[in-house]
Amino acid sequence: MTKIIVVLLTIIAVCLIIIVFHSILIPQYAKIRYSNEFKSLSIDCDIAMHNEALLRERAAQSDNEKLYTTAQIEMIVCHKYDMTRKKMLSMGVEEDYLSYLNLEALQNQKIPLSVMIEPHRMNRF
Repeated sequence: MTKIIVVLLTIIAVCLIIIVFHSILIPQYAKIRYSNEFKSLSIDCDIAMHNEALLRERAAQSDNEKLYTTAQIEMIVCHKYDMTRKKMLSMGVEEDYLSYLNLEALQNQKIPLSVMIEPHRMNRF
């Protein structure tokens, strides 16, 4: 009987260790390891989106294929941002924490609110 209890307690202890590792340690590691990179890529992607919109508009006006290609190349950093974001999410970092990092990055760059909002306006209404 005591042998069964010891085995059950061992199984419970191992399960608890796995749960703690998966739900606490891995997300904490991801936050420590990737937060600064995520914030940097967040700013770079935001700037790239602004540049891409401007270049795309100018390329359409002047029918310049090089400007259009440049606009597309600008967006590569957004792929890196998205990959880092998905990596952090898969490691258990909460979406709210990533949103906080985005806001923190924008605040640290002192980007005017009007500049941040402009690309998100819905001009069709």
